[in-house]
Order: sequence, then C-alpha cells, then structure tokens
Amino acid sequence: TVTDNTGGAIILLNANVLSKVSKNYVGITLLHEIIHAVTVNAINNPTTSEEIKFVSANHKVFTLLNKAFVGKQGLLNNIEYGAYALTNEKEFAAIFMTDITVRKMMYEIASELDVKQNGRVINALKNFVNFLSNLLVNKSLFKNNIAELNNYKKMFD
Repeated sequence: TVTDNTGGAIILLNANVLSKVSKNYVGITLLHEIIHAVTVNAINNPTTSEEIKFVSANHKVFTLLNKAFVGKQGLLNNIEYGAYALTNEKEFAAIFMTDITVRKMMYEIASELDVKQNGRVINALKNFVNFLSNLLVNKSLFKNNIAELNNYKKMFD
C-alpha cells in the first residue's frame, strides 16, 4: 500500500494477484498508479505553478481530443480500447503516459482534428506532454525511504 501525506491509501496492490501476472504488467501498473497519485492530487488541488500549468494543459487537450468521441460512449467505456483514456481527465494523464497504443491513438486523433484547427490540437498535446513531464520530474513531489525502496526492488528482481 502506498499512502498520501494524510495517510490515505492511494495505491493498493494485492500480492496474490501480482504473482499471477508478468513483471512487465506489474511495472506498468505501478507506474500508472504512481502517475495517478501525482496527477490526481494536482487536478484536485493545484497549488504550484507546475500543477496549475499541467491542470490547464490536461483539461485543454482532454477537451479537444474528446470531441472526436461525441456520441461514441461505448468506445470510451471499453477498457481494452484506448479511448478509455478519454473517460475523464484523471485517467487521461495516467493512461497516456503508460500506454504506447493510447499515445499513438491520441496523436492520430490530434492530427485528424488539426486539419480543421491549424495545429491547435497538436500544440495542445505537446504542451500537455511538456507540463506533465515537468510535474513528474519535480523531485519535491516525492518523499522516499531508501530502505523501503530497496525492499521493493528485491521483490521484483
């Protein structure tokens, strides 16, 4: 279990399930949930300039890309189809960062939408990637316990 600064669980993994999937899947899942921990907090309560820029860029690109799925709610709800990333702004950032198929799909959608919008969607997507990257590399977002980290590393070696 990974908790936030108030002690609330933000990532909870079942060891019995982890032993039944590949290490690659576990790694992607952990990364996805860690990105959620950072981005959901920023979306819910943006306080730093990095968080504010990310939230604005996330909202803008999410809104622009979502227009391609108006009236196609079934595609958005299908978790196996990459459009699931567009169900809400909180899922969008985490899935975009951890799923190459979704990234390719979003760039294709942005390119198609840009035909009518003069580069507006691609620029919004580029800004989103830059602001999300800045948010994730801000070291003050993470507190770490080296001994605990080493124990986790041993589990997955």
